Amino acid sequence: MDGTEDERKREIDARFKALPCHPTLRHFTNGTSVIKQWTGSEYRSLAKTFLGVVHDAVDEKVAAVTRHFLDFMGYAHLQVHTDDSLAAMKEAWTAMHKDIEVFKRLGPERTDFNIPKFHNIRHHMESIRLLGTEDGH
Repeated sequence: MDGTEDERKREIDARFKALPCHPTLRHFTNGTSVIKQWTGSEYRSLAKTFLGVVHDAVDEKVAAVTRHFLDFMGYAHLQVHTDDSLAAMKEAWTAMHKDIEVFKRLGPERTDFNIPKFHNIRHHMESIRLLGTEDGH
């Protein structure tokens, strides 16, 4: 999707507004660009529909990074892990980083993606092996 940042925001908001209501999904009736402070619940609600909303609205590599990150987060929130789930989680993380360079081409202006939260997330699989899942299971 081409256009200015405001046009892209309006398009994404319009897509969120157009989603049909469903009892298991939050309906963002005003879109998402109006939300200034997000809660964890809002992030989880957004994650359920975000990939479908941005499909064909962003560069295909941005959509791929989004999909892999959402896959990673889905695995990260499992209450019980196996070697297979941790391997799938690592695969999603690796795949995400394969395409993350698209953001250097599209912006914002960055010379690297050594982002502290991303650095911490990189150690998540090891932490699960050593300490268990986040909720203590």
